[in-house]
Amino acid sequence: MLVEQKEYQPGEKVQLRINTNRTGSTVLLFVRPVNGVYDAPYTLKLDGKSTSFEVDVKQGDMPNFFVEAMTISEGEIHSIARNIVVPPEKRVMNIELTADQPKYQPGEELKLQLKLTDLKVIP
Repeated sequence: MLVEQKEYQPGEKVQLRINTNRTGSTVLLFVRPVNGVYDAPYTLKLDGKSTSFEVDVKQGDMPNFFVEAMTISEGEIHSIARNIVVPPEKRVMNIELTADQPKYQPGEELKLQLKLTDLKVIP
């Protein structure tokens, strides 16, 4: 199973290329299994030895999700899993720290004011 990119962002589509050694194979495709729990798989019946399948990348997929394909050939189970990387968004925040006086002596108590501004999401 091949993917086109190393990383994806929410809103993009992962184009999976699924290959087998047998013409006309049936492949079970599991998208986003979590802790060994799987939703019902997609059943792909190949005309030749390969097919494509598209998966939408969602916001909840950060930092990654898995796709697993499985087929049976000559009485043996063949499976492969791919980790689809969806890096978390980068967030930038300005922090302003203000003391109540310009200088302090060792051991002297101080009061600080903390101001957070400009939360930005950088793609």
